[in-house]
Amino acid sequence: MKKLIAICIMFIFIVIGLSGCNDIKKDENIQVSISTFKVEPAIIESGNSTILSWVVINAQTIFIDNGIGNVSSIGEISIKPSETTTYTIKAKNNSETFCSIQFY
Repeated sequence: MKKLIAICIMFIFIVIGLSGCNDIKKDENIQVSISTFKVEPAIIESGNSTILSWVVINAQTIFIDNGIGNVSSIGEISIKPSETTTYTIKAKNNSETFCSIQFY
């Protein structure tokens, strides 16, 4: 019985060892993707607010200008521009890739 248990344990270790548990290497060529960057409603009257929202994939840092700053990969914020304003989102990953989208 002990011999059978020892053989089963050894078999488990062999299966685990052969299962391909190797170090995962980072792919330096992974592209940043800004899948969503929008305002809703897109047109507002002066003094009203709108929602700026975004979804960014494969980025380590994400920054939106005009006083918003660093943000997470998925989010939204209420903005109240007093005039036509450009908002730019910049996303950066390991390979120093930047993406920008602007709204007016």
